[in-house]
Amino acid sequence: MNVVLSTLNAKYIHTNLAIRYLKSYAAPEFEVQLSEYTIKDPSMNIVTDLFHKQPDVLGFSCYIWNIEEIIRVISMIKKINAECNHCSWGPGGYVRCELLVRTDT
Repeated sequence: MNVVLSTLNAKYIHTNLAIRYLKSYAAPEFEVQLSEYTIKDPSMNIVTDLFHKQPDVLGFSCYIWNIEEIIRVISMIKKINAECNHCSWGPGGYVRCELLVRTDT
């Protein structure tokens, strides 16, 4: 199973601890790839990069500053790869979960 954990950081110099903790927890049963971007990166570039990784499961760490962009990215990925399962977590995922569910339709 190809698992990719991702997030959109506020700035390039920031790193996301949540995806690193999850990767550490999943080892050695699952090999997890990490992909970090910024909210300033074009959505199409993010989608292209993630598509080339061919994930079976794609997870996003969501916060108030990145949730709108993540919803856009998930929507685009579901259009080109409907078989890709996604999960989202974090305070931003909780606040806007109804929009994330709508991207599945």
